[in-house]
Amino acid sequence: MIHKPVFIVGAPRSGTSLLFHIVRTSQKFWSLPSEGQHIWDTACHPSLHAWRSEECHLPSEISLREKNRIRLLYEQQSMPHWFWRHVVNPERIWEYEPTATRKIAGGVYLKAAPFLFACNPFRDALPRRLLDKTASNSLRMELLGEMFPDAKFVHVQRHGMAAIESMLKAWLYPRRFVTFHVPEKLEIEGYEGAAWNFMLPEGWRSYTQKHLTDVCAWQWEMCQKRILDFKHHSPQRVLSVKTETLATNPATELARLAKFLDLPLVRFAPFLQGSLPEINTTPSKGAFPFPDHFDRILKKIEPTLDTMGYA
Repeated sequence: MIHKPVFIVGAPRSGTSLLFHIVRTSQKFWSLPSEGQHIWDTACHPSLHAWRSEECHLPSEISLREKNRIRLLYEQQSMPHWFWRHVVNPERIWEYEPTATRKIAGGVYLKAAPFLFACNPFRDALPRRLLDKTASNSLRMELLGEMFPDAKFVHVQRHGMAAIESMLKAWLYPRRFVTFHVPEKLEIEGYEGAAWNFMLPEGWRSYTQKHLTDVCAWQWEMCQKRILDFKHHSPQRVLSVKTETLATNPATELARLAKFLDLPLVRFAPFLQGSLPEINTTPSKGAFPFPDHFDRILKKIEPTLDTMGYA
């Protein structure tokens, strides 16, 4: 039974993975080895919606049966932190890269987890406090809010230009960040690949012939729009955490996080003294893959940056 779940949301390359691994060490949560994209694809894959998008933003876009199936898959496949820490390396289970080892490991796990769940006589009574970090969930906040009425959301923020810079480099990295082989020919300027990377919001077809910087800026803004709209209507359910502040003042940010999630601060003891990886917190035109577009993209996203407190 899923109980008081926590969903970490944010645009790609904003620090969501970092916060996911920090929170998971609290020992209070059950989680998948990594993202739950394969679970949401059972109902939200764009091929099931005439390739409109993968959003399923409104609760009415998928049936009650599909919602129940998604909840069941989370229950079947989530495991406590000690399992991931001591039994198996979760990074080897999911298919971040299409290697044979990860495909085999992922397939075995996806078959074994439901079997173990079915054999557990306490499965319906055992509360699972789910922790999830699935990138495309940033686009389906209303659906998540309705499906999990006792859920809380942590909105991980990073300066838009730093996140977009990292997204651009990811698009240009072969194969790793591919999400969909869309049915349209991609003629994105600055991009030579044939597959779509990261999430696929509604309206993606209008970006198949634009510059890659516009694609990444639009993906970033769509994530922020969906999250901020939900926060506007349900402010008590969303906590915003800036990656820059987390990197420079972890004690303060983690204290806010612990209070919001009803966790003892001591659970985050290993990270309170600033033992975090170095994070690029200063956007730089010189490091931008397409420096000629830096000022134009910055001006484009400035209103959203102001809303997020990056004035």
